Amino acid sequence: MTVQPNPNHACDSKLSGYSSPVRVLHLLQRMEPAGVQSFLMNLYRNIDKSKVQFDFLVHYKEHQFYDDEIESMGGRIYKLSVREDYNLALYRRQLRKFFADHREYTVLHGHMETLSGIWMKEAERAGIPTRIAHSHTAGFGKGPKAAVRQVFRRQYPLYATDLFACSKAAGDFMFPDRTYRLIPNAIDVQRYAFRTEVRSEVRAELGIDAGTFVIGHIGRFHRSKNQLFLLEIMSELSSLMRNCQLIIAGDGDERSAIEAKISELGINDCVRLLGKRQDACRLYQAFDTFVLPSYFEGMPLVGIEAQASGCPSFFSTGVSSETGITDLATFLPLDSGPRLWAQRIAGFHSGNPRPHYAIEVSNAGFDVRGLARTMERFYLSRSGRVLSKG
Repeated sequence: MTVQPNPNHACDSKLSGYSSPVRVLHLLQRMEPAGVQSFLMNLYRNIDKSKVQFDFLVHYKEHQFYDDEIESMGGRIYKLSVREDYNLALYRRQLRKFFADHREYTVLHGHMETLSGIWMKEAERAGIPTRIAHSHTAGFGKGPKAAVRQVFRRQYPLYATDLFACSKAAGDFMFPDRTYRLIPNAIDVQRYAFRTEVRSEVRAELGIDAGTFVIGHIGRFHRSKNQLFLLEIMSELSSLMRNCQLIIAGDGDERSAIEAKISELGINDCVRLLGKRQDACRLYQAFDTFVLPSYFEGMPLVGIEAQASGCPSFFSTGVSSETGITDLATFLPLDSGPRLWAQRIAGFHSGNPRPHYAIEVSNAGFDVRGLARTMERFYLSRSGRVLSKG
């Protein structure tokens, strides 16, 4: 069962009787450039920080991609070591001490089912009144790690007071037979609106001429994203089109496997790996099409971003159909093979002017400004704060 957010509640208002903002603690693995983190940063940049501030409890101690930006906006970052040493007894003690030392938090917003039987339970034990379990995925894949995650999935809602999901697919998967609230993966739509001059600038920076057909992909290098299949698509496409190039932005554990596959297929000359980027909104402008052949996705933020930029987008049927918010979206089964994918992608090389879809994406409810006001009201109400209209 789902509950839709009410955009009519997203009105401008003033916080009455309080001089400091509510501090919401977000818990997740790390603050690296990936879908969940990008969603959170979109929300954080647009939330009224005189009313609500975000802090982050993460599970890796090294300096992370968004650390500097978080601190520049007044956020605090707390780091635990459990994902480095897997000492669960120490993890429980660290959590217990953390929650005892930080009684200021009345809202814990969790974004990972991993170890939720420990961290969510400790939050309940510490008396944090609002504990949110937020689902961002519609599957785990196969193998030993997936089996362990299934155990965590069952534990995730047990100590939560509220259940959120980025899509119906993600909610039904993570919280079967439970009531959850849909929180769309919203973006700053106008940052992604297509601009011809930006397209020319980015292509010039990348050394790509106007006549090259560019296939784009942005994502963490992980088996679930199925980038090896993407490379097979590119291999087929290069035999169908004379002047094409695949641009991939991202990084991760699968990088060496991806580099080996590029060499194996002999497509080194037509594939570019850009690494982690902070200018995804500009990269989409340079793409002619966007491809996401993931094994499973709840509501991929990159899919919304690509459509906002007017980019024809090809998704696997493992991606939630809710991602198709415009007529730019095409869904293909993975078992149809890379050749068919390449043929369908090549068919979109029309040379027509790029359409403008930012308004359509905004009207579909994916503009982060409206979501920020909705979430402000939720966090404030759960913290006992009163809003007066101003």
